[in-house]
Amino acid sequence: MLHHHLSSEQGYLANEFLKHTVIVAQHFMLLLQKSRLGSQKLTAYF
Repeated sequence: MLHHHLSSEQGYLANEFLKHTVIVAQHFMLLLQKSRLGSQKLTAYF
C-alpha cells in the first residue's frame, strides 16, 4: 500500500515536472525567435 502510494506520487511529480519543462521550453523558443542575438549565443554553446 505504501509502495503504491509512493510510486503514484513519483508519477505525479514527474508529470508536473514535464508540464513545467514544456512551458519553459515554449517561452525559451519564443525568446529565441524574438532575439537573433540569443539565437547566435545558443548556437555558440552547441
